[in-house]
Amino acid sequence: MKIWKPGEKQRSNTPLVLIYGETNVGKSTSSLASLPEPILDIVTEPRDPEIALRAIGRKVDVTFVMIEDVEEVSDFLGEKSLELKQGKFPYKSILLDSGSYLLNVAMMMKAEAQTAEAGVFKSRQKVGGVVVEKFERPFIDETRLDQSAWGAIGRHMMRITALLGEFARNGVVAVMTALLDKEPKWDKTGRLKAAPAFAGKYYAVNCPSYFDLIGLVTTRTDEKGEVVYPPLVSFGSPNDDFVAKWTGPRVNPVGVLDFKKILAVFRKGEGKEG
Repeated sequence: MKIWKPGEKQRSNTPLVLIYGETNVGKSTSSLASLPEPILDIVTEPRDPEIALRAIGRKVDVTFVMIEDVEEVSDFLGEKSLELKQGKFPYKSILLDSGSYLLNVAMMMKAEAQTAEAGVFKSRQKVGGVVVEKFERPFIDETRLDQSAWGAIGRHMMRITALLGEFARNGVVAVMTALLDKEPKWDKTGRLKAAPAFAGKYYAVNCPSYFDLIGLVTTRTDEKGEVVYPPLVSFGSPNDDFVAKWTGPRVNPVGVLDFKKILAVFRKGEGKEG
């Protein structure tokens, strides 16, 4: 338990950020181009992350870590968090790219495999006078998830997000990327037209409380209608029709996805709270 009065506690000047948008809008490249260096990039997608560097046009001080098993993420972040506390973490930024693939593909595939192996959806059937356990619909039942599996997926993502938050609280800019989900099924109000693409309900509903900044990334065009980079990012939703969040001094919530500028605004007036 921590107790303090306004002005007695040093205000955090380093955010935990979630940015989301359609594929190829420029989330990864813009992040690598503008985050404080050196950068630690945790890659969850099975693609070459160095392709994103080609559009930057300069050398970026980044170290890539390719995740091969979902359980490695928490373990790796835990190890790096310990290094940070020991003063041995050499990076100024950490990027998890992407949270959508990690949850929606990697975690779900592992949960499906374990659910099938455990025989959760098998039924007892009589075959040739012998009672055996078989899937009714193997193609479907081998990829089904029960409530326990969905809960585990959400809790694993919460654990990973909490670990990312430890980096931010200790001065390392932490960013997670995600894809765009149009009209998310977990939104019972029907007002949301855009949200981070996270399957299930548990993590999607609860994750905003962990992040200081949540921004929707969209394409930016010039006066000729041609696409230009970096793209736009919106940390505010005037009509409350997409997920967004800005913690800190009131600012224009829309601007280019340039973390140098975003951090400068976020840190405006930094110092003690009060």
